[in-house]
Order: sequence, then structure tokens, then C-alpha cells
Amino acid sequence: MAIAQDFHAKIFSCNLTSILVSGTAEMVKQICIKRKRKYKPNFTQALSRMKNSIVLLFCRQKKIVKGYLDELTTLFVANLEPVRTDRHYERNFRKSKRIYSMPYKNALSLHFSKSPLLSINSSAFAYVFSTLV
Repeated sequence: MAIAQDFHAKIFSCNLTSILVSGTAEMVKQICIKRKRKYKPNFTQALSRMKNSIVLLFCRQKKIVKGYLDELTTLFVANLEPVRTDRHYERNFRKSKRIYSMPYKNALSLHFSKSPLLSINSSAFAYVFSTLV
């Protein structure tokens, strides 16, 4: 149940963000008239801005929400990215040979290699354990 709810919440937030981003098309055209490439709002940044504000859009009064939507659209227009239509080469993705991602692997190997229990032989460990009990 929780997974389905999380999935539908994510779809809802993406749809709401795309509706708000599509409303900024005219503003983006006006800004990018003299630029060499076409630009569009950065959707990842838009999702990042929206994730903390979706609840506020439904819980506040109309006047406050209208001002808040205006602020969001100006933030969307402020974070533009170029549309690169001339990219037609396939990207070369390589599968990593590592079992763990690098920071996780380093944390594990650092933790176990510096462990004092691993550096003591079993008889010394038995002696230390018997004195504690």
C-alpha cells in the first residue's frame, strides 16, 4: 500500500510540475530571443523546487497561492538549460565492475581493516573476553 501511494504521489508531483513548467513557455521565448540555442526550464530543478511546496499550494488561501505560483514560475525561468538538438551519438554506458558504490565500499573496507578485533589473534581475544566476564 505504501509503495503504491508513494508511486502515485511521485506521478502527481511530476504532472503538476510539468503543468507549471509548460506555463512558462512564453516567458522563456522572450528571454531567449537573442540567444543562439533554444532553451527550456530545467525540469530537475523544477521538481526540486516543487517537492517542498506542493502541500502549500493546496493548504493556503487563493491570494497567497497566486503569489507563490508567480514566485515558482520566476524560479523555473531562472534555471534554464539549452536544448541540444545536434546530439545524435549514442552514449557509451559501462556497467560498473564494483559490487558497492565507491563511498559505501570505502566505508566498509575502512571500518573492517581498522577494526582492533580483526588484528588480534583468537587466543588473545579469548583472554580479553575471559577477563571481562
